[in-house]
Amino acid sequence: MHDQDNGLGNRHGVESASRSVSTARTLLLGAALFAALVVVGYLTFVQGTATQSIDDAAYFGRNAVGQRVTRFDRNILDHITLGTVLLGAVVVLTVTIYRRAFRVGIIAVLGFGSAVVLADILKVVLPRPDLAHDEINFPESLKGNSYPSGHTTVSMSIALAIILIAAANWRPWLAIVAGIVEATLATGVVFAGWHRPSDALGGVALAGLCMSVAGAAAIATSGRRVTGHARTLQHMFFAAIAAAAIFGVALAVAVNDSSSGPDADAPFVLMIALVVTVAFSLTSWFAWAMRGWDWNDRGTPSG
Repeated sequence: MHDQDNGLGNRHGVESASRSVSTARTLLLGAALFAALVVVGYLTFVQGTATQSIDDAAYFGRNAVGQRVTRFDRNILDHITLGTVLLGAVVVLTVTIYRRAFRVGIIAVLGFGSAVVLADILKVVLPRPDLAHDEINFPESLKGNSYPSGHTTVSMSIALAIILIAAANWRPWLAIVAGIVEATLATGVVFAGWHRPSDALGGVALAGLCMSVAGAAAIATSGRRVTGHARTLQHMFFAAIAAAAIFGVALAVAVNDSSSGPDADAPFVLMIALVVTVAFSLTSWFAWAMRGWDWNDRGTPSG
């Protein structure tokens, strides 16, 4: 009987290690995809003449959004500062101390911290040629490279960090809330006139890159398999689709809020729809990729 128990324990350990490798591989593949999206987004919307014109037109299409929405977005975005990053780090570390998974907290903080630093570096080192000859019409903050959006990177990175450190049964629902919040902030940087839509997309992708690597590292070092969340994940995807649809309707109402403003043009509608879709897709995918994993009390690998 003792030998049989040892055999079952060894089998469980091998199976857990195999699933750990599989999940880490999925997250790293996701990280590679997000890295490619950061590069493709830059080459397409910053270095491409026709697509830069589309991106610029989408930015100017924001004038169709009502003033109440614009003021609301600016008020929220004004509170995303270095203090927000530090507060996010404190919250993440506090939660992981409570959950006895401090190592995962450190990994999560390093993940979103690296995303924030990379966003600032990229905005400085990447050139932005004025191929569409529209730069004269932009505010001073957007004359030159603004890709990727630092505000979007900060908000999405912290959202993904919270999903990462959360208990497995909380992640699907946190993903929906995170999708709503991030879609609001990512579109908000455009509505407020702080960024072009491509900047928001770049920020989302950069956050996905860094936090996917962090997720893979957390599972490799501290992952513990849990079961019984398949149905919850199914509900999450349906709820995420419904939330995205409701958000889209609310957004359409917001665009029509300004009766005296111009009609929203096609580039604006298409780019904003893309930002919303990517925001919801990333939070839902991240929760799905982390499915069935929680953290050991002592931060040591299971099995």
